[in-house]
Amino acid sequence: DVEQVRKVITHRAWGIFPNEKYVAFTRAVVQNMFNGHSHSRVSSPLGWLETVAKISATDIKNWHQEKYGIGNFFIVLAGALEQSHLDLIKNMLQDIPKVIPSETSYGTINKPLNNNFTRNADEIGEVKEQVEIGFLRAYSHLPITKNEVWSLLKRVMHDLLNERLRTEHAICYNVFVTNLLDKSFSMFAVNVNTDEKHIELVKQEFWNILGEIRDKKHEKKFELIKKLGIDQVRSYERLSEDIIDLSLRQVSKFNGYIITEEEQLKEMEKVTYDSIVNLMDEIFDPEYLFTEIILPSRK
Repeated sequence: DVEQVRKVITHRAWGIFPNEKYVAFTRAVVQNMFNGHSHSRVSSPLGWLETVAKISATDIKNWHQEKYGIGNFFIVLAGALEQSHLDLIKNMLQDIPKVIPSETSYGTINKPLNNNFTRNADEIGEVKEQVEIGFLRAYSHLPITKNEVWSLLKRVMHDLLNERLRTEHAICYNVFVTNLLDKSFSMFAVNVNTDEKHIELVKQEFWNILGEIRDKKHEKKFELIKKLGIDQVRSYERLSEDIIDLSLRQVSKFNGYIITEEEQLKEMEKVTYDSIVNLMDEIFDPEYLFTEIILPSRK
């Protein structure tokens, strides 16, 4: 069974890592960005291929006995629940062993070893016709109080970057502003696809937009986006499976805490323009920002 699952995981891993060059590149980027932090040792829940190859059946058995039990997992229920359903869960939990909660020392995220990586697509085993530019920031765990601040900042930046790069300059096809939140770290990214001749203009406009936000030139846009965001939350119609999925993701990110819709609305109402400026300056600190440029294939 262990060998069969190992093959499945390895197959999935090669879906993420198309070749050895890409594995090496991913390792270099992760170790550079997460300098000093435990996440520098991994890239995804799958782990590295050589690590997967070394895990034995004994390792799995020992981990299960020490870590898998009450104290280290959450059960989220949603839907038309009755007391009898909860009683069944309680009875089931009596048969599950209690374990000591895992405690991990994550370390701190230091400045990147290198603030700039430039590679061509052939060097990392990919084929690209356009330049891919990423502005990336590894950050300590984003506290729950800043979750909605980031959400609104992300929307403002996304709108401004699209207006400037896609509409005004017409120099790119895709602009993404995203984040990855984990209980031990946060990662923020702005990704732009463009032609090689526009690299410097994209970089210039990225910093121009941050400066404009800081100089309070986009307060009206912020207020419109904030109102739209609040209206969207109020109009959500979530299925039970949506509630469970969202809750589990929040449990993972916020150490067991689940944000109710009422709390989310209150937090969104509290966000001010100054809030997004302050968080923007924290996240996009030039000393901690990592710029990744993947040039088109040369072959």
